[in-house]
Amino acid sequence: MFKKMLSTIFVVILSGAALLSVSAQAAPMLVQDFWGTKADGTTELFATLKVDVLDTVQIYGDIYETYGWKSFTVYDQEILPANAFNSFRAEFDMSNLYGGFQFLTFDVLESVSEVSFQYTYDINWGTYYTVWDNSSSDVYTDDSVTTKSSVVPAPASILLILTGFAALIRRRAR
Repeated sequence: MFKKMLSTIFVVILSGAALLSVSAQAAPMLVQDFWGTKADGTTELFATLKVDVLDTVQIYGDIYETYGWKSFTVYDQEILPANAFNSFRAEFDMSNLYGGFQFLTFDVLESVSEVSFQYTYDINWGTYYTVWDNSSSDVYTDDSVTTKSSVVPAPASILLILTGFAALIRRRAR
């Protein structure tokens, strides 16, 4: 009995160490959703931005910045960094990730539907944005783009927890 329990604990520790050594580091990602209200009054989620908090540079104190993203989708199409016109920059407080971005600016082109999306947010100055399609008309009504930041754990953390649960269930079955 004791030998089985010891071997189960060893398997959990070994699998956890293997998972943490994978490049999917156990750090959270900042996720920003962009919602827009159309002229007919309907609201839709049209873009999602994910930033890896470890792929950053410290500016001062707990304020960090990045010039790239982990994932950026507009209308379910992945935006490649080449379509960002070298204008992406984000700042956040590492000690308060749940506070979201303190500064965020980008200018991207979603090439399938040819929608251009420019956005600037500063915690002190507010938000400026424009979203237009290939006919140069605004897609959303004035002041209708709202955002919500959230913190999402990295996949390695979730896998580590699930591996531990699987080992416990396997042990219980024996």
